[in-house]
Amino acid sequence: MNRNLAALRPECSRSLCGRFGPNWDKAAYFEMIVVRFGLTGATLDYEPEGAGGRRVDFKAVFPGGTVFVEATSPGYNREGVARVHHQEPLLDIVVAEVPRGWRVDIEDLPIHGPDDSRREFRRVVRELFAVLPDPTAVGDRLDLVTNLPNGRLALRLLPGRPDDADALRMFPGQELLENTWDRITRAVRGKRLQARAFHEQGPVLLALDSGRYTNNDDFQWALFGGMHSTLGPDGRIGPTLFDATGVLATQRHAEFAGVLVFADLGFVRGPDPTLFIHPKFTGDLPTELDCLERRELTDAGVTVIPATEVGILERLPFVSRAEFGEM
Repeated sequence: MNRNLAALRPECSRSLCGRFGPNWDKAAYFEMIVVRFGLTGATLDYEPEGAGGRRVDFKAVFPGGTVFVEATSPGYNREGVARVHHQEPLLDIVVAEVPRGWRVDIEDLPIHGPDDSRREFRRVVRELFAVLPDPTAVGDRLDLVTNLPNGRLALRLLPGRPDDADALRMFPGQELLENTWDRITRAVRGKRLQARAFHEQGPVLLALDSGRYTNNDDFQWALFGGMHSTLGPDGRIGPTLFDATGVLATQRHAEFAGVLVFADLGFVRGPDPTLFIHPKFTGDLPTELDCLERRELTDAGVTVIPATEVGILERLPFVSRAEFGEM
């Protein structure tokens, strides 16, 4: 962190440092990564001012052109991730209490706050498991459901082997309902005024990071659209066609020149970003960005232009996955 912040201009590092404190600021961390990435071969102007006093995160002046960049970190599945995180202690209790010879699918867990006691929950689980029959006498499955003051506990027990090392088969994921399309769409629409404020000065890119379960194909679906099957007059499935319903594809004007997607980016460094070009953008971007993987929407669908250079983020002083695993 210090090495990356020290590489920035003083006004930029001061601003970002002020946002790091007892609580981790994911948006500030992502902004730092984007700024460090944008420094590669560019002269940087931090938080330049556009029309109406609006600002973006930085202006990058390359030998091959200029681009303005606004970075934002959408809160993908934030509520669901938080709830699952708080439910993990309950999941651990169920797994620890499963009698030998059984395996369990955890279909539903009560709502559990970070300060709630787990003693009563453990007592209820033990009582449910205390009346289980011998697993060899159960042919298929056994459903256990009970209501607790803070929610429903639903378990499905299946006979296993006495030597099974892991009693857990499945756990609830319904709280992680996919909201990628909504978050990306909101991020693009929510930054339009900032993009418009710089149209007289040069092209603007929106930099987005991804969620825990989000990849480039999810962004392609949200930004451009996706394939769908057609239904013929005889009721049979016809040819598969591209449906350009993404947020960029349906815009009347190219408010952003494109979206720079940093996928699979956590505390450890991730892959180099992918540049999604706005279908209606007709200007020029700095030639230095031509090295990135680029995705463009055409009449036939999405064209993927492979990267000509890789490992750009690898050259920055971020913790590698191997190093993180050794800590």
